[in-house]
Order: sequence, then structure tokens, then C-alpha cells
Amino acid sequence: MFFKKRKPKRLYVATKSKWYNKPRRKNKIYNPRKVFTKGLRNNFSRFVKDAFMYLVAGGVLLGLLIFFLFSNRFSISSIEVSRDNLYVDNAAVMLLLKPYEGQSIFTFSKTEAQVLIQDAYPEFEEVTVRKFLPDKIKVELKSHEIVANIKAIYFSQDLLNEPKIIEEETPLDENESPADEASGEDAVVIDENLAEAFELESDLNTDNQDITEETTPIEQKALLNSKGQAILDQEESLELMTITIEGLKTPIQDREFVIPSEHVLYITDAIKYLTNLTEMKVNKATYFTMGREVHLITENNLVIWLVMNDDTPTNYKEQIDKLDLAFKNIGLNESELAYVDLRVPEKLIFCRKGNACDVNE
Repeated sequence: MFFKKRKPKRLYVATKSKWYNKPRRKNKIYNPRKVFTKGLRNNFSRFVKDAFMYLVAGGVLLGLLIFFLFSNRFSISSIEVSRDNLYVDNAAVMLLLKPYEGQSIFTFSKTEAQVLIQDAYPEFEEVTVRKFLPDKIKVELKSHEIVANIKAIYFSQDLLNEPKIIEEETPLDENESPADEASGEDAVVIDENLAEAFELESDLNTDNQDITEETTPIEQKALLNSKGQAILDQEESLELMTITIEGLKTPIQDREFVIPSEHVLYITDAIKYLTNLTEMKVNKATYFTMGREVHLITENNLVIWLVMNDDTPTNYKEQIDKLDLAFKNIGLNESELAYVDLRVPEKLIFCRKGNACDVNE
């Protein structure tokens, strides 16, 4: 009992054994110099290993980058153009993108190609460019909506504008008389001149007839998209209304902007608003380039005159509301009216069919 071994103080958490204790550790005395040199050696070796790993990884990445940028495997060799309209010229778009062939697909700029196509062909509303590895580019084109048929009327006055050439007569000498000049061979010359004069008169009559024919109105038919462009290479659509353009001096060209896009939007919105409010259907319209004026022609040949204002692009609502109010309060009937002028603010001018103001009579 007195000689029983005393338990040492526990330094660690006991295990399952009740009497087991880990041995007590002695504090070691380290040489600070050795500790410093050992830590420096370990840090240097670790630095060398990390630097080597970074160099290897950087070399591999650089090699892959050079391979992707300069390898023929990833050079653009195929350009595909898809369209929503059969009349779109795929060959022209592919020719525009021809300089990009052979370029790395990773350095190819989709935004640059989109801007290039839309600048060259503004009739496309949306241009989508996609990349397909390893060497394919796909372009999707969406055209602006076709809103109407157009009939352009212009007059050709080229012949009338040509300068007239007047030949001056050679004056006679004082010693010469008309009889002397008309004698002998000169008489033959005069006869020839008279014959040429009669032929010239007949030619002038023919030219005047040609000029008269040239001054007759000339019509051009095309399609009109929502951007205001004339599309000449497509057939007329029977499902769309026809807009007649007055006041042109020259023929329209393909893809030419003949009506500002704001005016196209004005006309289409005005027709929709008129149809929804009065249930009148518009199948024709006349656009005047000089007066900023448009005439809407209904199925019953009622002509509605509207004036366009760039400051208030929705002023058609005020004008059409005025017409609807007149139909309800005055009792006007669409079938008995020739035209209604809504251009004057707070006034409504109309003409009944068969009256002197009816230009169709």
C-alpha cells in the first residue's frame, strides 16, 4: 500500500484502457542556426519545383495557343449562308465574306462580319453569325418585312431638256445678188438644201412625237419593305395593298430608299387604326413625296386625306378620330362620299359622290 506506484500526470486524453498513459515527452532544444538553414533549404527547393511546374505549364499552354492560332485545322474553310427569303442572293454575301477564308476561327470577329453585311445590304433586319469548330462559319439572314406593293410614277423629260442647235446663215457679199448665187451649180446646191430642209422638217415632227410619248407617265412596280426600300427582283403580292408614289423625277433603283421608314410606319399604323376604329378596309394608298401627304383609298373608293407630321408621329389618331366622330354624329356614310380631307386641324372637309368636287366624275 505504501509502496504502490503513483500514476503520472496525464498529458493526453486517455484511450479505452484505464491504466494506459502515453509516455511523457521531453522538450527538445533546437539549434536556431540549424532551424534557419533547414527552412531556407526547404523553401528554396519548393520554389525551384514550383517555378519548374509553372514553366512547363506555360510552355504547354503557349504551344497549344500557337497550334490553335496557326494550324490549318482551325482555319476557316467553309462559309454557309441560310436565309428566310428565296430571293436573297447567297452568292453575294459569301463573296463579301471571302476575305475571311483561311483566317483562324478563334481570331474571327462575329461582330465585324455582322456590321460588314448590314452596311452592304441594309435590307436585312437581323444578321446572325455563328462559329462551328473546327473550320465552319454559318450566317443567318432575316429580311425586313414586306409591307406593301408600290407603283412609282415618274415623267421622263430628257428630250425636252436637250439644247436646240440653230445654224447661222452666211451673209451675202455686197457685190453678189441672190440671183447670181442661185445660178449654175449654186442652184443645184439650193435644191439639195431645200430637199434636206423638207426632210429635216419631217424629222422634227417625228422627234416632237417621240417627245410627246416620252412625257407620258411611266410606271414602275416593286415591293416595299418596312425599312422603306424598293425591292425590284420579286413578284407583286396580291395579298398586300398597293402604295402609289407621286412626284418622282427619276426611275427607282433596286434596294433604293423610296419612302422614309418613319413614313412607312406612319402609313401602316394609320391603316390599322382606321380599320380597328371604323371597320373600313384600305386596299390602296397614294404617297406624295413633296407634300408629306398620304391618301388612303378604301374598298368603296373613299379617299381619306391625311397629313404627316414628323414632330407628332401619331397625329393620324386625331385625324381619324375626327372622321369617326363625324360618321357617328353627322350620319355620313362611307359609300356616298368621294373624299374626306382631314388635314386641317379641328375641321373636316368632305365631298359627296356625283358633286362637282368629285374628281372621279
